[in-house]
Amino acid sequence: MLINEMLAQGNTVTLCKQGEYGIELSFDFSCWEKQFGSGSVGWAIQRSQDTLAYLLPDTEEGAVSTVTLSATETQYAGVGKLEVFFVNDGETEKRISKTLNFTVAPSLQNLGEVPSPWESYVDAVHEDAVAAEEARQNAEESATSASESAQSAQEALQSLEDMTATASVDVNVGTPSVVVTKTETDNVTNLDFAFHNLKGEKGDTGDVNLITFDLDPETGHLYANYTYDNSEIQFYLTDNGHIEVEIA
Repeated sequence: MLINEMLAQGNTVTLCKQGEYGIELSFDFSCWEKQFGSGSVGWAIQRSQDTLAYLLPDTEEGAVSTVTLSATETQYAGVGKLEVFFVNDGETEKRISKTLNFTVAPSLQNLGEVPSPWESYVDAVHEDAVAAEEARQNAEESATSASESAQSAQEALQSLEDMTATASVDVNVGTPSVVVTKTETDNVTNLDFAFHNLKGEKGDTGDVNLITFDLDPETGHLYANYTYDNSEIQFYLTDNGHIEVEIA
């Protein structure tokens, strides 16, 4: 695989999958020799999980250098770096270099046994059975709870039916209070409420307005005049014992 065009584009290239080997990469460095003179090419690789790069052995045929990636170079999945550099004859320093970012794709590892074709069906049936058992238990618990609630309600109702109440109020004046006495007779509960001091203290006598009736000599009826809130009120006592009222 000639990588000159890949290096020129600068893209990340997927080379292989994890653990694969025997991948040959070649680079034509004739353009570098024309530019810098006679020399040779070296290769360095840094795998995805390495912090340092290491050199790769290559073979040269004319102006083409080739390396072969082993399982060591593809051990780790991820993005690594591959550098091609040029050194002039008789020198040790790099004259020019290019870097290729490459990806080693993850491969399936730690393979297990072939699954049974019935495994998923059996698992689904087992899950349904577990769910059905949980539903049955929940239903039993709900039925038990309902039965206990009904029993409690019945007991409360029976308690009310077996209960009587009496009450008394005294004529004393003071701070109001009540005394509750509970007694049991023949399994019947009686609650006696004794109220004390509900009567208030005697109040002041209110104002009394007296109305005086006069005799009308013409009709023989009793009458009276009374003024209230700027209104004049006249009362007449008729022969049949009724009182007529006129408001002016």
